[in-house]
Amino acid sequence: MKKILLISLATASLLCAAEGDRPLKTHTEFSLVDANGNTDNTSLAFELKADKNYGKHEFRADANAYYTKESDTATKNKWMLELNYDYMITDRFSFNYLIGYKRDKFSGFDYQFYTGPGVGYKVIETPVHKLNVQANLLYSIDQYEGNGDKNDYLGYGAGLNYEWQVAENLKFKQDLKYRGSFDDSENYFINSKSAIESKLGGLFSMGISYAVDYANLPAAGKTSTDKTLLASLIIDY
Repeated sequence: MKKILLISLATASLLCAAEGDRPLKTHTEFSLVDANGNTDNTSLAFELKADKNYGKHEFRADANAYYTKESDTATKNKWMLELNYDYMITDRFSFNYLIGYKRDKFSGFDYQFYTGPGVGYKVIETPVHKLNVQANLLYSIDQYEGNGDKNDYLGYGAGLNYEWQVAENLKFKQDLKYRGSFDDSENYFINSKSAIESKLGGLFSMGISYAVDYANLPAAGKTSTDKTLLASLIIDY
């Protein structure tokens, strides 16, 4: 958790320091449950999205972390960071480069890393609907926990980001990411997040989100699907 907070703050600082046409935009979500007494449970979730552009160059950062402790025993401990660079060839079409890193203590993977070039396209760009898609060729490393086994391979990634401004103070969001291997069609990962956000006023909103983290070939002894339902305080700046 400390690592992801430090990385997120450093990334935001670098983006903010860059001179550009558009000010730094950040989207932060925070959720905390701390129960003591008959139950002893602590849950913390954090997400940061930031983007900055100048001219035809755009930098995007996406970081999240989830931590749960029950009776002094951690039951969830994972974080992820993705960095994207886009060079806008036209108003809608861009060259992209992606770097991603993920750690999940209870997934059976020590870490997962992926990077590679790709393209992005703004399919819809209106005040009510926005739809962006992205596709990348990737070099990936899945480092297994414990025995030191590593699976490195060439693969691909695809993703979409959809926003629907349902009403003045109500927004629906859908993020979907898919990453797979060219050599093994059974080796793929899917990440999905569906969210509804309600504006409270000023910088603040409340949100309810449902995230699914799926591995088609999970590590030995692990399940394929990890699900998270959250109610969060949101700050957009």
